[in-house]
Amino acid sequence: MTGGSSYEANRRSAPGGTGIGGPPAARPEGTMADEETEPGRSGASGPAGTTLIEPPILARSAAPERSTTESGTSGPDLLGQMVGSIKVVEYIGSGGFGEVYRGYDEKLGRKVALKSLRVERMWDQEGRARFLREARMLSQLDHPNICRIHDLVTAHGREFLVLELLSGVSLARRIEQGCPRPRQLAIAEQVARALAAAHEKGIVHRDLKPDNVMITGDDVVKVLDFGVARPSVQPETVELRSDGPARTRPSVAGSGGVFDTYALGHDGLVAGTPYYMSPEQARGEPASPASDLYSFGLLLQELLTGRRPRAEGHDASAELARAARGESLPFDGDDRDLVTLVSRLKSLAPASRPSALDAAERLSWIAAKPRRRKLRLLAAGVAAALVATTAVALVQGTRASRAAARAEREAETAEQVSEFLTGLFKVSDPGEATGRTITAREILDRGARKVDSELAGQPLVQARLMATMGTVYVGLGLYRDAEPLLAGALATQEKALGPDHLELASSLDSLAELRWRQDRFAEAESLHRRALAIREKALSPVHPDLAKSLNGLGIVYRRQRRFSEAEPLYQRALAIREKALGPDHPDVAESLNDLAILYGQEGKYAQAEPLLVRALGIRERLSGPGHVGVASFANNLATLYWTQRRFADAEPLYRRALAIRVGALGTEHPQVALSTSNLAALYLQQGRYAEALPLYREAARIWEKAVGPRSRELAGSLMGAAACLLNVRALDDARSTCDRSLGIVRELAATAPKDRDARSRIGRTLLVRGRIEAAMGQRDLARTTWLEAVGVLEPLAREERSKDDQSAYAQALLCLGRVEEARPVAAKLLKSGYKHRELLALCREHGLLPPQGDSLSPIP
Repeated sequence: MTGGSSYEANRRSAPGGTGIGGPPAARPEGTMADEETEPGRSGASGPAGTTLIEPPILARSAAPERSTTESGTSGPDLLGQMVGSIKVVEYIGSGGFGEVYRGYDEKLGRKVALKSLRVERMWDQEGRARFLREARMLSQLDHPNICRIHDLVTAHGREFLVLELLSGVSLARRIEQGCPRPRQLAIAEQVARALAAAHEKGIVHRDLKPDNVMITGDDVVKVLDFGVARPSVQPETVELRSDGPARTRPSVAGSGGVFDTYALGHDGLVAGTPYYMSPEQARGEPASPASDLYSFGLLLQELLTGRRPRAEGHDASAELARAARGESLPFDGDDRDLVTLVSRLKSLAPASRPSALDAAERLSWIAAKPRRRKLRLLAAGVAAALVATTAVALVQGTRASRAAARAEREAETAEQVSEFLTGLFKVSDPGEATGRTITAREILDRGARKVDSELAGQPLVQARLMATMGTVYVGLGLYRDAEPLLAGALATQEKALGPDHLELASSLDSLAELRWRQDRFAEAESLHRRALAIREKALSPVHPDLAKSLNGLGIVYRRQRRFSEAEPLYQRALAIREKALGPDHPDVAESLNDLAILYGQEGKYAQAEPLLVRALGIRERLSGPGHVGVASFANNLATLYWTQRRFADAEPLYRRALAIRVGALGTEHPQVALSTSNLAALYLQQGRYAEALPLYREAARIWEKAVGPRSRELAGSLMGAAACLLNVRALDDARSTCDRSLGIVRELAATAPKDRDARSRIGRTLLVRGRIEAAMGQRDLARTTWLEAVGVLEPLAREERSKDDQSAYAQALLCLGRVEEARPVAAKLLKSGYKHRELLALCREHGLLPPQGDSLSPIP
């Protein structure tokens, strides 16, 4: 085998992807709820003038009568009954799915709230599943700012949630009453920390709004309604199905009109309160932690201004459309730091919003500004006192005062710069904004130099910026620049959060991707495995974030040709994404692409092609025909065609991928090298050596500059160039080029014994070297080289994981004249549809094929 094209796995976060490959020489492989009545609603008057935090049904005289059925007891009829050790002492009210009681735990001596499905809903499988899911979610959350669950008890033929009974007022009521700025910031920070605790467990609130936040008598914030059910209070709650218009079910004032809706459920159902909904939720996309942060931005704006953050007077359908467009009233407060924070929270791009933990830290910093100002004034007063002593003291005091003021200004400026850079770095990601990465490089470098000094006091913000910058550097193919940033971000987070915090998983995966791009597979595997373990412990088995770690680990295995280990990881990631995100999400396209790459390397072309065609179609529909992600999928489909000698189908796709990448990324990017090398491989297979050779040399130059002098990508392009030089009879250049390629892959194999791909490359490079030696008249030396190639390739070929390895093995046998051993291998390859120029030529030379045609003929 003399050369080949490369598949690649698409990575939207770091599009410097490389590929897996076809028969190749250059095979740079790459990447690649709902509401219901919850104890905690304001409205009912309780003892001693307090307000019980209970459902908005509230006027007990207006509570609807409940009935008793043969399946259980309901409503007021439960009064005085025992639910486990809890005596039901008061019926609070009900909604469309649930009802709530006040109880007294006689065993533990405490007041509690009891929540249960309404009797007529007990046989509703969907409603019961949501109820139990809420119990599971709440059981994972133990945080002072989240209403606690004590137990799940079965009694009277039904399940009851035993919840913390709270007293206080809703945030909506507190906003109406008004409160001073320091209290506003303290409330907002507690809400953000509650969200951070939930997000750490992989739980998304999906319906954050002032009515779902309560303030207790001790001024402690409690965020309510995590999980399944949401109360229907004004404004209306909207359902939207993909097969019909929006439908509204307005709340019934005073009657406890409560019903369950999906945040994103069956049949394209979208629901929630449109007034506080994020744009992506309103469009029917799955809710994420970033969606909660958008809702938090609207809540924060309302808390700070006392006014609703969106224009009112629209029906629910119109409100949903406005939410989908991300329309809200501008926030023009007098504190520029708050204005900036609210603006970031309301960003239309989810990736540009801060995390809940970042928002909490920022609010804490803003709240501390008055104290810092007092300290400056105190310092100025001391300086003024010193003025009265000596002239020298006057000078020193003046300098001290100016230094203090300057330090404060610089600190505040650094905060603004960090926010600006965060947005800039996202824009500079090639996967986010085609064509803008190169112009942002200078600013990116400047930010990387300053991040340590200017954000030393805010380690988590610093880590986030470092991770963002590192990811963008990877996307630009600047791996050396990315390494200290990604490693530093992980170390900072580990120190601040501990070794098993969920937030570490993303940083672990990002550093792992850099490591496998550097061919440091042992480190990459360890990092991906650690990220996967953290996510599996914290998240549900079908959480889409799991797919990120599964795919990353799959790439590590595939690049080492450990196909049997990679395939189940890819399949699991695809199943998770299709279930959680729907069939047309870009992450689903990524998983289809990755699995197709694997099948392509294994020679399962019939399975690979429909996956790649589907992936390409998804990406084109979502991103447009000129997106770099489209280039990745076009490259991989072209490689699949190349492997089957469908050159007419492959060439326009390769040229399209190359044109997109040059236009978007410039001429020095690793993805440009990949496309250049693949087009060269196509020409080589067609015998167009004069066209292939300069392309291979240009690819090798880019690889060496971007990845370094010891990468497999560079080795692949060098081997392709050596094959071209052999065919144009530039034998001395061919041998020196081939020897350089061989030295690189031998070193890779020596440092990673499990690296099956490195061993495969050694065997294929030896095959080319033997041909060069034979062309130079060194037949004995060539025979020795081919024997070594057979020894390397035979165990790989017998595993039958890669048709590339089987083809190279058959070619080495034929070069040695061992035709009978080569026949069954070649026969199986050709019958499967695998056709390679050198294999076909050797089969014809040794009588296994007629002079023309590709079907095997009997040996005379």
